[in-house]
Amino acid sequence: MVAVVLRPVLCVIHRIRARILQSDALRGIAVLSGGTAVVQAISVALSPVFTRLYGPAAYGVFGVYNSMISVATAVLTGAYDQAILIEKSDRSARGVVTLCFAATAMSTVFCAIVLFTSGSRLFAALHATALTPIPAVVCIAVLLKGWSMSLSAWALRNRLFGLSSKTVICQNIVYNTVQLVCGALGAGAVGLVVGDVAGSVWQCSALTWHFWRHDHAWRLRVDAALVGSLARRYYRFPLLYMPSTLIGNIVVAIPLMWFASMYGARDAGLFSLAYKVIVVPLGLVTSSVAQVSRARLGQLAREDPSALRGYLRKTVRLLFCIVGPALGSVFIVGPGLFGLLFGTQWVAAGVYVRVLCPYMLLALCVSPLSNVLVVTERQGLHLVFDVARGCLIAMVFVLARVMNATPLVCVGLYSTAMCLAYLLMVWLIVYALRGIAGSDAEWR
Repeated sequence: MVAVVLRPVLCVIHRIRARILQSDALRGIAVLSGGTAVVQAISVALSPVFTRLYGPAAYGVFGVYNSMISVATAVLTGAYDQAILIEKSDRSARGVVTLCFAATAMSTVFCAIVLFTSGSRLFAALHATALTPIPAVVCIAVLLKGWSMSLSAWALRNRLFGLSSKTVICQNIVYNTVQLVCGALGAGAVGLVVGDVAGSVWQCSALTWHFWRHDHAWRLRVDAALVGSLARRYYRFPLLYMPSTLIGNIVVAIPLMWFASMYGARDAGLFSLAYKVIVVPLGLVTSSVAQVSRARLGQLAREDPSALRGYLRKTVRLLFCIVGPALGSVFIVGPGLFGLLFGTQWVAAGVYVRVLCPYMLLALCVSPLSNVLVVTERQGLHLVFDVARGCLIAMVFVLARVMNATPLVCVGLYSTAMCLAYLLMVWLIVYALRGIAGSDAEWR
């Protein structure tokens, strides 16, 4: 009887395994998603411990820190890391990586000037005064993020998915271990920040050591003339794509920072946990799909642009199969599940997740597809999307302040606005591909 029940399931698993083995793209997704699964298994297992070591207020301060880092990452490399994947010559691609390093250094210096001159006032306005004594740590985190972004793009260009997966797993182990130790010592929000920086140190060190040992071309002298010519060749990335990404990251960071300024660190912490436990795990899986898709989209854009539509259609179906069932389950049992796992003080975070589910479904399925605007060099359309999304977010929070809305109502308004924004992104992607050879029937 058991064999009869399990036979169809085993057949499906066998077919999936066969498809993965036959497809380079699916193998890449499997490797990165496998690493992501290990990382998230560790994080989910430790989350009930973390929520008892750190309260909502500490999570709120850490969320503000992450939001600031997110905004900074948009400008760290001048968006030149996107060009690493599409440059045809390996020698020139190394030059683009060097260009990213230089841009990261300049961005970090600017960040240090801002934090050391105005950081205390900024942190006070966001109810994140725990960050006031450690502006240098925040600057180090910014530098490490830019460094890892550049090297990760190079790893993807060379289809080193195993290296990327292993590095992410080890980074997460270091990250969680340091945060656990700091939490046990009562370090509060600072402990969460130190753990994040420790994980970034490991990631950068591991990637740098690998490329230094196995790619001897990195030891050659930097060709300044080549780097300058590449900066001019890919000027559209800092001119158009970087502002678009900056606006996009600011828009993503606004909700938590607005929560912190309007409702205090505790409500910001509840919102932050909702993202950490639900959106981040699903987002990392879809991010793995997006990373592999970005490499594949870059290849198709160079060699067979007419195949882009069919590839995107398959990617959408894969993402929906991953995200849909997970979010449906969370919508049903969210508040009770949060209270059971994390304690009664975290029940409101489960309510926030339930309200955000429609937005999460659209965002997690559509965001990875936006890479097609990069590889087809239609950065202007991405800028249109981010400006529109920014306007919608501004309207939501102005309305929330005028209405003196509760945090839950504010979350509902935000979710509605984001659904509209990602529907606009779908239309922009279809519009961008309209001029590329291929049948519209491929979308159906």
